[in-house]
Amino acid sequence: MVTQITSAGLPLIAPALVLGYDTSSESSNRSRNVIGSRSPAITLGSESLRSGDLSLYFTTAALAWTARNTLATAAVFTLTSPEEPNINMKFVRAGGMKTALDSETLSQWVVTVGYQEVL
Repeated sequence: MVTQITSAGLPLIAPALVLGYDTSSESSNRSRNVIGSRSPAITLGSESLRSGDLSLYFTTAALAWTARNTLATAAVFTLTSPEEPNINMKFVRAGGMKTALDSETLSQWVVTVGYQEVL
């Protein structure tokens, strides 16, 4: 089984490969100076959900452009990867999206999309 991206009522996205998965998250811990004290006041918070870029490799222009058009839809997507379950998530598109023709084959395509994980 291959990596798939799904969303209700939209075409299935099944890239030949996931070329890149870049993720980051941020702490919501807060530190404030306290007048008259050398020690700051600390408020602990939970980690934010993942965000980053996902690069998907397609063997044809038709598959790449279908993926691009699908990901351009205002929707929540589900990424499922049996090969790498650590990247499984629900996400929305965030930031930019780039589509590029593979410079070596001149027939295969890479779609890179910014994402924000959601619950």
